[in-house]
Amino acid sequence: MSTAARQWLSAAELAGLPGMPTRDADMSRSASRHGWKTQRQGRALLYCVSSLPPETQAELARRAALSEHPAALSDAYKAGAALAEAMRPAASAEVPAPLSAPAESKASAVARARLEVLRHRDAFAAASGLSKSEAAVFFARAWSDGRIEADAEVRQLIPTVSASTLARWEASERSGGMAGLAPKYGATKGRSRIDEHPEVADAILGMMVQMPHVRAKHVHEMVMTRFPELQLSEPTVRRWMQAWQAAHPYEWAKIRNPDAAKSRYLPAFGSASDAITRPCQQWELDSSPADILLADGRHSLIAAVDVYTRRVRFVLAKSSTAAAVAAVVRKAILAWGVPETIRTDNGRDYTSTYLMEALRALEIEQVLCPPFSGDKKPHVERIFGTLQRDVIEILPGYCGHSVSERQAIEARRSKAQQIALGADNLIETTLTSDELRGILDKWVTAYEQRPHSGLGGLSPAEVARRYQGAIRRIEDVRALDMLLAEAPAGQKGRTVSKSGLKVEGAWFIAGELGEYSWCCFL
Repeated sequence: MSTAARQWLSAAELAGLPGMPTRDADMSRSASRHGWKTQRQGRALLYCVSSLPPETQAELARRAALSEHPAALSDAYKAGAALAEAMRPAASAEVPAPLSAPAESKASAVARARLEVLRHRDAFAAASGLSKSEAAVFFARAWSDGRIEADAEVRQLIPTVSASTLARWEASERSGGMAGLAPKYGATKGRSRIDEHPEVADAILGMMVQMPHVRAKHVHEMVMTRFPELQLSEPTVRRWMQAWQAAHPYEWAKIRNPDAAKSRYLPAFGSASDAITRPCQQWELDSSPADILLADGRHSLIAAVDVYTRRVRFVLAKSSTAAAVAAVVRKAILAWGVPETIRTDNGRDYTSTYLMEALRALEIEQVLCPPFSGDKKPHVERIFGTLQRDVIEILPGYCGHSVSERQAIEARRSKAQQIALGADNLIETTLTSDELRGILDKWVTAYEQRPHSGLGGLSPAEVARRYQGAIRRIEDVRALDMLLAEAPAGQKGRTVSKSGLKVEGAWFIAGELGEYSWCCFL
């Protein structure tokens, strides 16, 4: 039943009509001021049509006539269609070709038919005097009943339509032109046009990998520049990006933050040390900047962890170099024995010829982990975190684990202190590197004596004492130093000749050098 045929209407049905307030909330005040009749129906307040202003009643009657008299509706539409056609701009290259073009695909024909229906809708709205949304309801009903005259081919392709469908077509046409109106024949559910063009998908993914925080607007601009023939809309690109991110949560998290992705998504079943059954079976080595400013500058920590016992050794150096890594290996060998295997990353400091040849000479197998794979060295990664929390964070000179944390530390200093110290010296730097080395050694001693949850409550030192098996050791410290010594600066190696081994102008002779005569000893 139309609104005019009912005698009592709600505020939502009347708001915006001629003589009526534009907002529902103002309706009751206007009714009180003008004496309109009202009644309650549940919680809703209804208004008597006969008591409303004449212009309001006339509009309601006009709408009722449009909906209840198809002939009048059709006549009004025809007049509006002629007016709209006269006002339509001259044809251009963008105006659709006739629907009967022989080479036209079905999708293109449907797109043109949909555009033609939208033009009929616009003409109907202009003739009826209604708003576009209101006219769409009456037009959809008239079109579906066959009361709108249109080309037979358009009628055959679009036999029925609804107001919501018209709104969707209009939005698609506005954002994507004719391409937006074309149906996606043959596409499976959840499949985008972008999936049909792998080169476009690869270009979008490449941009997402390089700039994880890029906006869909900029990706769309790139796509339109490189693939203008596809005429993809920005919403299409945005939906594809969102769908890919939803379908690949781990990959997307790894692109944005590799460490956070591992902690959130990678399974943690079992233990990384389950296969380790003895001390020195496997060590893990890694380097990390020390989050502390020292009187002699920023330094790096190089750590070695014996997986079986969880014992640890540190070396503090200006930077992580092959020599610094060799120093921590030497320190750990003297304390624990020679390892069978060590796991390291594949940085230059761990893959230098000097270090790899030294490990080969010591008959130590080196396993290189992929880049950004802290999960392959979990024990040494964890020891850095423990050290930071236990020691580094409470020492003078601690500068924070991130830029934001450092800024917070600097902000806590008084304005007078900031002026006195200067912008580059807001972090207190009273410790020297030698003092920090002493603190680290004391912490390692205490750490190895305290219970460890990963060792069933035993301490690293207790686990080491309980092991009764044999461990390979190097008793001659000078021999170890010889194996770990770097090649002289400017030389690629040392040659053992019949006169012996020459190092920095001095000749060294020993019977053990005989088997290396005339070969390169690195």
